[in-house]
Amino acid sequence: MNKVYISNCNKYFEEADILMQESLKYDIIIESKINYQLNMGFGGALTDASASLIAKMSDNVKKEFINKVFSSNYLNYSLIRLTIGSCDFSTKTYDYLEDGYFNLSHDKEVIIPFLKKIKKMKQIKLFASPWSPPAIYKTNGIRQNGGKLKEESYNDYAKYLSTYLNEMKNNDLAISYMSLQNEPQATQIWDSCIYESSEEARLLSLVYNEIKNSNIDTKIFIWDHNRDIIFDRVNETLNDNNYNQAYGIAYHWYDNGCSAELSKIHKEYNDKVMFFTEGCIELLNLDKNNPSSNIGNFENGLRYCRNYISDSENYSNAFIDWNLILDINGGPNYVGNYCESPIMYDENNDKLIFNPSFYIISHFSRFIENNDIRIDTKIYKENVIATSYKKQNNSIISVILNDNDYDINVKISIDKKGYILDIPKKSVVTLTVR
Repeated sequence: MNKVYISNCNKYFEEADILMQESLKYDIIIESKINYQLNMGFGGALTDASASLIAKMSDNVKKEFINKVFSSNYLNYSLIRLTIGSCDFSTKTYDYLEDGYFNLSHDKEVIIPFLKKIKKMKQIKLFASPWSPPAIYKTNGIRQNGGKLKEESYNDYAKYLSTYLNEMKNNDLAISYMSLQNEPQATQIWDSCIYESSEEARLLSLVYNEIKNSNIDTKIFIWDHNRDIIFDRVNETLNDNNYNQAYGIAYHWYDNGCSAELSKIHKEYNDKVMFFTEGCIELLNLDKNNPSSNIGNFENGLRYCRNYISDSENYSNAFIDWNLILDINGGPNYVGNYCESPIMYDENNDKLIFNPSFYIISHFSRFIENNDIRIDTKIYKENVIATSYKKQNNSIISVILNDNDYDINVKISIDKKGYILDIPKKSVVTLTVR
């Protein structure tokens, strides 16, 4: 008898003999011999905001936080995104230029010691992104409100980014991946900078050559913005001269669902990997009068599930959530752009709060590991979505969402073996078939 393990209720369902009848129609058909992309990890962002809260935790709470984020029993994260300089989720604005010299002292206070602590526990990879060049390199003279990189500053800025990579490497924290600009088409009241596709292409070549000449093994990603116009933008940015300089394409989810655009990228550029590098529940967009009132809403967690499944089915290789942790108001954030995070910290009571998104992300990140390969999953039931992976030991993982407002009974075929599964309304289950 084959058995199916349901991760969220710790019960076993024996194989249903009735499903072995050839005439029975299945709701989900999974074929492990039809393979797609490799999974390259799950993670979150260690912003300045997150680092400031980690520094305030008691030793016991900090230990609990690390366990819940990085241990294989919970989120099991293997990717961490870093900001090169400040972003909106910072306690202040900052960069690494001090009197004309590069100085990493800000990150050496909390961020670098924390990363070194995690690195002793498990293998992690770092993905770094700038929100803005230093103000002296920009047309508007400030980190905020968009602006552009000055014509005469391209070379200096490429060297600045290369220096950051080299300094992190010297601190035994090599950056595996980097993007050139977070959201290069968004003028924000916080740190931001605008690049047209030709300008991003120019910076790509300069940074690539700088890090190559410095013997730095960092892979460069382009775009790092929403999915909705990703295909046209990538087409414009990549050309014959720089095609091989871009390792991958980074993207965000703030576009109300455009996962199918990722398949267009894969069809045209199947040698490029795609990383989801940022998504969160933006509180101010939900209730401007009381932004924190929506924290902990189960629907917030379901948004993660829908996006992770849909993007996985459209060839995404990795998923990096936004802030690793925020305070109970969704900050700190120096411009008041608050959001929810899977884990939040009650500073007054020195206590962690776990939102539905924490548990839903773990349905993916706890079970789907690096180098697991996505396999074919076909759905024949309304408002049900799923994605499936084959592990190195040939066991099968399938994450299934019942997005209906009622309980359902699902008939599943996995490599022509049948199973029955009951899924409650608006819930997600993770199956492991060994």
